[in-house]
Amino acid sequence: MTEQEDLPKIMASIAVTVPMLAWKVGWAYLKAKKKRQRTAKHFTKGLVEGGIPPEVARLLADQYEGELSLRNFAKSVGATVPRRFG
Repeated sequence: MTEQEDLPKIMASIAVTVPMLAWKVGWAYLKAKKKRQRTAKHFTKGLVEGGIPPEVARLLADQYEGELSLRNFAKSVGATVPRRFG
């Protein structure tokens, strides 16, 4: 087979694979984001129960939550991360 004959098969394979891959990556991202939010909430609650003022606990939890972000993780492994689309 020549490259010209393989092109439709390659394009069809890409057309089938990319949407499912995007769906899986998006779903994993949303699950990780929700888990990060729950973790920060429990962290705040634990700090307040430990005697830290709620305002300070929230600030610490926000910083903690920021450290758990996928963007920070990607930057730490050297990936280039776009800010926002559009």
